[in-house]
Amino acid sequence: MRDDQELVTVYEAYDETDAEVVKLALAGEGISSVIDNAHQGGLTGVLQAKLQVPSDDAQKARDFIRAHEASQGDIVD
Repeated sequence: MRDDQELVTVYEAYDETDAEVVKLALAGEGISSVIDNAHQGGLTGVLQAKLQVPSDDAQKARDFIRAHEASQGDIVD
């Protein structure tokens, strides 16, 4: 990931572990990401961990996350 790339939030979770799982899954797809609001200490569950990817990869990341969540039965349309 280049330092000059704009980052876009594609996933939010109150549990940092959930964000880490998605981060690893995206890495498996060749999409680099970072977690904003990581290491919240005593505020875990209060602040959302935001998974961010370079803007060029945002749509691919959203599509991957959406497809994975739909296959898990987490999303009801």
